[in-house]
Amino acid sequence: MAKVTIPLAQAHKFDVKKIGGKALNLGTLVTNHIDVPNGFVVLSTVLSDIRTSNGLDRKIHRHLTELRDSKMKNVDYVSQNLRELVEELEISHHGEEEINAAFQELDANYVAVRSSATSEDQESHSWAGEFDTYTFINASGLMQHIKKCWASLYTPRALMYAYKHNLPFASDMAVIVQQMINSEVSGVCFTKDPGSHDSNLIVIEAIWGLGELLVHGDVTPDRYWIDKRKGIIIDIEEGSQNKKLISYKGKKLQKNIDKEEQKNQKLTGEAIMIVAKTASRIEKVMQAPQDIEWSFSDKNLYIFQTRPITGANPHSSY
Repeated sequence: MAKVTIPLAQAHKFDVKKIGGKALNLGTLVTNHIDVPNGFVVLSTVLSDIRTSNGLDRKIHRHLTELRDSKMKNVDYVSQNLRELVEELEISHHGEEEINAAFQELDANYVAVRSSATSEDQESHSWAGEFDTYTFINASGLMQHIKKCWASLYTPRALMYAYKHNLPFASDMAVIVQQMINSEVSGVCFTKDPGSHDSNLIVIEAIWGLGELLVHGDVTPDRYWIDKRKGIIIDIEEGSQNKKLISYKGKKLQKNIDKEEQKNQKLTGEAIMIVAKTASRIEKVMQAPQDIEWSFSDKNLYIFQTRPITGANPHSSY
């Protein structure tokens, strides 16, 4: 029977068409001994095989051709129809067994289920933020959220991204399933200053708690500028954060931050340099300036994602 999953640690051995850009990049980091949450990849062939066997490929192609020809008229309606079709797909018994076995090997109560489209996180176009991620998913919700990830190929924002950039609509997606990390501080890091485009500057943005408030622009992060050559912090800009997301018994809770804690810097000088040095390592491994998502938990730094910097970034206010 065809393989359904592979460990994330082996992702670097596979073609991007099978595992997607996000998984390929994370697998490369794992082989270079950079801490990435443990996980596995549901191969893109799982979705493409199901679509083919159900005759869904032809139906999707027809809908998308008509959508582009109409200059994206009724994109919301088409999106809803296509997503419903994908979410109703049935994963084979063999596929479910292999996915469940891989989940059990993680020994995790909760996981993040993340898109890894074959067109995603590439040097020409990143598709950053166009597809969906689901967090704090347990065993009972795993299959449905894998299908929800697949269905996010057809969100209005993903369809419009392809149209605006004159790209083919994304069609193939692997899915990453990773152990959830209880983030105490999280953020993003750019190995080239996205404001000045100075390649000698690393810029770190940091917030307390889970990173979703930063991604959605709901809080203002601390920002730290680090000189790569000298290995020193050259500027600090403290942000304003009066709320944070925390995890509690598998749920995300929003918690107010008391006024005294609000005065504290998110990262110590030592932690800033740990992020900066790790980011420099990643840039060397990937051989291009990188946009990196990271988190500290129990004083350990974890990397959730790295992608080439391709232009304006949705994580940042730049």
